[in-house]
Amino acid sequence: MIPGEPISQDPTSGGPVSEDPVSEDPVSGAPGPADLEQRARAWIADDPAPADQAELQDLLDAAGRDDPAARAAAASLADRFAGRLEFGTAGLRGAMGAGPNRMNRAVVRAATAGLAGWLRAHRPDAARAYGLTALNAALDGVTGRTAVHICFGYAAVIHVRPEGYSFLPELAGCPCDQISIETAQSGLDLGVLADLSGKGIILGVIDLSDHDVETVEVVAGRVRRAFGYVAPEKIVIATDCGMKYIPRASAEGKMRAMADAAALLRAEL
Repeated sequence: MIPGEPISQDPTSGGPVSEDPVSEDPVSGAPGPADLEQRARAWIADDPAPADQAELQDLLDAAGRDDPAARAAAASLADRFAGRLEFGTAGLRGAMGAGPNRMNRAVVRAATAGLAGWLRAHRPDAARAYGLTALNAALDGVTGRTAVHICFGYAAVIHVRPEGYSFLPELAGCPCDQISIETAQSGLDLGVLADLSGKGIILGVIDLSDHDVETVEVVAGRVRRAFGYVAPEKIVIATDCGMKYIPRASAEGKMRAMADAAALLRAEL
């Protein structure tokens, strides 16, 4: 995405919005009633803001009633889905409200994801510098222990894991105290930790792409891999991302294996 182009990312994932043909009014080009309802419900399902979800749902309910307010509600819905906010000379601006043609969290998140994707593809060095600057600004003045997590994505959603992080060594220049990474599902080469000397490491060592519970020794072995790069006292063990997607019994077993592995390693050390 570049300035002047419409936002074309899904409000939740940042991925491309479907370009499937839609039913439109042949004169105005606006979405037809059936398509408008479908698009509104899809947006509600993905919108991260409960207040915006409720706002659109209220409009849908009102538009479906047989009363004078129905026409106004239908017109408001049609306007909210008539297009997407676009960057102008003053940036991304629009009336506050729910839907793709308003300013809201879903639209800002999609715009951010689109811009980040464009920068990574076309200006990778600038993207790295900007990312670190933005992170440092966010942490400026924060007191207490701070940690930054870099995620490969939930295993239940993202099935193919990259070989490594595209943005990790840069965090050596970040003022945070700890870096949180995933290593179990990806089999990450922990040599990357050598670039983060001085940082505490929150080490993901539980594979959530597999519901089977790991043995204590398997989990301990994943932790031991880090000892050549990080002092044991600077490591906190954790799970990879996506615990909420696995059955409770599996989650409990994996957490127990992790706790027992921690006890085993403390005894060894």
